[in-house]
Amino acid sequence: MLSHGLDPAQADPQEFCTENEVALRRDALGCVMMIAAPKLDRLFELVGNSGCGIALTDRDGIIIDHHFSGADAPIFAGWGLELGAD
Repeated sequence: MLSHGLDPAQADPQEFCTENEVALRRDALGCVMMIAAPKLDRLFELVGNSGCGIALTDRDGIIIDHHFSGADAPIFAGWGLELGAD
């Protein structure tokens, strides 16, 4: 196992929060989301065409926002990087 706790050889089932749970988590961040949104948009403008994506998590590591190009979205989804992913 690597220091960040992720093991690419481990095939544990992915856990997801519901859309409602994601919305509650986003709401709990309030102003942080308002401040972060334009910064995330700008960052994605810089890296989105290079096959990179942006994922924002809350303190529990749940993905509460992401930016992926349409062509790359299936790849990121295959890696478990979708809204609500734990």
